[in-house]
This record gives sequence, C-alpha cells and structure tokens, in this order.
Amino acid sequence: MSRGTAGHGLYAPRPPLPPGLRLLFTAEEINARLDCLAAVAAAKVAVFENPLAVCVLKGAFVFCADLIRRINVGMDVTFVRAASYNRGTVPSDRVRISFEPPASEVRGRGVLLVEDIVDSGRTIRAVRRRLASRGASIACAIALLRRRGGAAGDLVDAAGFEIGREFVVGYGLDLDGKYRNLPYLASIEGEMR
Repeated sequence: MSRGTAGHGLYAPRPPLPPGLRLLFTAEEINARLDCLAAVAAAKVAVFENPLAVCVLKGAFVFCADLIRRINVGMDVTFVRAASYNRGTVPSDRVRISFEPPASEVRGRGVLLVEDIVDSGRTIRAVRRRLASRGASIACAIALLRRRGGAAGDLVDAAGFEIGREFVVGYGLDLDGKYRNLPYLASIEGEMR
C-alpha cells in the first residue's frame, strides 16, 4: 500500500453510509473511547501473572483486536463463540456456545472478557459461567456497547458507549452477516430491539 498520495494512506477513506443506516458513533469517536477502556482493562489484568483475553465471537472481534493492542500488559488471546441471535434482529431465549477454549487454556488465569454488546445479560452470563466452570477468574469484562436500561449493566466493568433500543451494526456487529466491515457504528432505521 503506498503512502503519500491524497487518500492513499494506511486507512481507507470512510465508506459512505449505506441506505437505511443512521450513524451513531464515528470511527474517531470509537478510537478515542478505546484508550479509556484499555486503561480500565490494563489496571484489572495487570495483577495476574499470565492474563488471557477472551473475545466473544463474532461481534467483538474488531473491538477486541483494537482494544488489546492498547493494553500494555502481556497476555494471550483466545475466543469463545456465543450467540443469542438466530437471524435478523430478534434475540433468542437461548445462548448457543458453539466454540470455547479448552479448560487447560483458561484454568487458573485472570480473564479479560471482551464482548460486543450487553443487553439482557444472557450471553455474558453464559460465557462467564462457562469460563468459571473451567477454572478461570474473570478479572475484567469490557463491552463496546451497553443498552440503556438493560438488566446487565453490572456484568461489565466498563462499556464504550450506551445505546437505546436501536439495532446496531458496524465495527464488527452485523445484521445477517452484513455491515461488520464498517469502521463506525450505525443503527438500522426502523429496527428496534
């Protein structure tokens, strides 16, 4: 990738907002908030000898990558795949955990749990229980988004932004696999959770 010519740096210009989306938070706003979240996480995980970041797939992968690069504490990274949405914008009553690290990888370790959005708390509670059953200690839980009035605000140590009932996409979050690659967070017009 060449540098120096207008519009040809390390970062591509911001893609236009697709029809039907409303901008919530710009890439610049997200970037600024990441530094604060990283400071919270670093203070909590620094007391552990061999901390482990656990990223909840798929929605948190972009957020997790940007967050852990800002944490100046050596740590390993692993993933758990958990979903409370089947398709579309309506959540399921069940959380499906379809991939998780082996117990030997998490046992006795302080975990930084990285989640995309905390709403009812079903997903983060299920992941916390599963990791604890494998011998992990949750040192810190960080979410990109926390829904205002949600029942699970106490399950995370910090959240990047609070949102209302809108269905959010971009920066790793999707609607049926679309919009994950957007560098900003947007809501689907007319869709509420």
